Amino acid sequence: MKAYLYRNRVALLHISFWCVYLSFFFYNITSRPPRPHGAEVSLASAAFFAAFNGAFHMLVAYINYFITLPRFLERRRLGQYLLEFAIPFIIITIIRVHLQRYFVDGYTHQEHYFYSSIYVVQLTATSLFIVIFVGMLRFAKDWFELEAKKKELENEKLIAELTFPERADQPALLI
Repeated sequence: MKAYLYRNRVALLHISFWCVYLSFFFYNITSRPPRPHGAEVSLASAAFFAAFNGAFHMLVAYINYFITLPRFLERRRLGQYLLEFAIPFIIITIIRVHLQRYFVDGYTHQEHYFYSSIYVVQLTATSLFIVIFVGMLRFAKDWFELEAKKKELENEKLIAELTFPERADQPALLI
């Protein structure tokens, strides 16, 4: 079991993060005070909006994690990275805002909030924070791999030192 956890620690970090994020988002939706006219959010609609929100955050975060961030780490060009990240981020954010507005129209009495600029700013900031956190997981993964390579090299060096016979032309140390 310990070996399984060690091998899959990065995937488990990702799964843990998304479970915690989605549970907080779901709690935020379901714990709000009752709406005007007694309209309450059903568990099905809360689950739908949590999954909808999570799917878009995952899409943006993993485009960065698997595509743009590795390119940046390979090329080290910040301007190119920001451009490669900004274009899909803006497109996905625009699609998400319009879909969210479409799903919310006529469903809730807070429609005006979804059409405000503060909603777009909050959505963008939240998405950026999540992308940054998931990007930090990439750095953690790379650090884990670097540490594993260091240990492997140290072990190989020790094994080589132990199995390499002493050279005949070097004098032996006398104690």
